[in-house]
Amino acid sequence: MALYYLLTLASVLMETAKNVFSNSFSKTSLKNNTDVYKFNTFMYAGSLVVMLVMLCIEGCKLSLFTVGMAFLFALVSGGMQTFLLRALRHGPLSFVNFLQTSGGLAIPALFGVIFLHQGIKTLQIIALPVLIISMALVMDLKKGEKKNDGNTGKWLADALMTTLCCGLVGVVQTLHQASPHADEMYGFLAVTFFFIILMNLVPWLLAEKKEPANFSVRSKALLQPAGSGVFMGIVNVVNLFLIGVMPSVIFFPIANGGLLIMTILAAVVFFHERLKTVQWIGIAIGIVAMCMLGI
Repeated sequence: MALYYLLTLASVLMETAKNVFSNSFSKTSLKNNTDVYKFNTFMYAGSLVVMLVMLCIEGCKLSLFTVGMAFLFALVSGGMQTFLLRALRHGPLSFVNFLQTSGGLAIPALFGVIFLHQGIKTLQIIALPVLIISMALVMDLKKGEKKNDGNTGKWLADALMTTLCCGLVGVVQTLHQASPHADEMYGFLAVTFFFIILMNLVPWLLAEKKEPANFSVRSKALLQPAGSGVFMGIVNVVNLFLIGVMPSVIFFPIANGGLLIMTILAAVVFFHERLKTVQWIGIAIGIVAMCMLGI
């Protein structure tokens, strides 16, 4: 079991790095939707390279069921990243990630309990409303922060959409790993990344004619999507393995709670985001709720 926790820690650190890259790009290079499509294309190309290496090592197993699940996974994973970039353009990394992480924790955990009949304790039932309260605290504190620039509603809507997509990512992962085709993990991820590349490449090429992207493939900005893609590819491999060996109600709270803490620290250290005392209290309550869910 100790190995599983070490793998979870490694996954959290790599996903935190991916969030740092995404936030840096959104704040410095993202100007329009063409930038989003272009970033995603190169990021998932980096992820696909990781999966092709894994396929060369482990071999390829693929069924029609896995291809279908990969298409669903591509829709929610691609949506999660697109809405994340858009939300980060105007919203703070710490708060956007708090919302996303909460969805990534609660939705799969509830799905596992309700539809897969995984056990749940009284403490875990209490934790869900506590988590909602913590989210309300943070959201209320952020309401007036950018009230004069007209961007608050835009980034909040995108943040809520990336939250929903993040939760559905966990659901699709759980469904695939609970199926008889769980051993097709690498083929599942390779097809997923291929679908997402197509979903972003076509809109990018079409949008480029009307509204060109604001960064070049020869610039240093390309390192951000490429680095994000490599980390994302490795994280998906590790997470799918862990989902198959750990209960959803344990894995998702630990993984998402750890990601939340590390991303908040990264936001403060690398991007100098300032959190008020009451914001810290709201986030602290959320972390406690995540720990309660993981017990």
